[in-house]
Amino acid sequence: TLSDDIARMRTDQEQRLLALFRRYADARIRQATDTLRVDHEWITGNWRELRSMLDSIARSYCWVDLDALRSAARLFAALVRDHVDQQAALLARASPARA
Repeated sequence: TLSDDIARMRTDQEQRLLALFRRYADARIRQATDTLRVDHEWITGNWRELRSMLDSIARSYCWVDLDALRSAARLFAALVRDHVDQQAALLARASPARA
């Protein structure tokens, strides 16, 4: 499921990528890794909210407020896009530090 995929990616990222970057003495890199960890919580929380709406629709349990669904979906997409952008920026900043 998507929930399982999100959890696996988060765990993999925290165990491998963020742990590696946390070892750097550069305070900006450490701060960026801390921010990415906090982002994981926001993304996970937003996904739970969105998933409950989608599950409700899929199971025909009730009608969902379409405006709330759109808002939650847009927020989830924005959080993930921002997170990916931050990861790319972190990789770009950390690359010279690894050389």
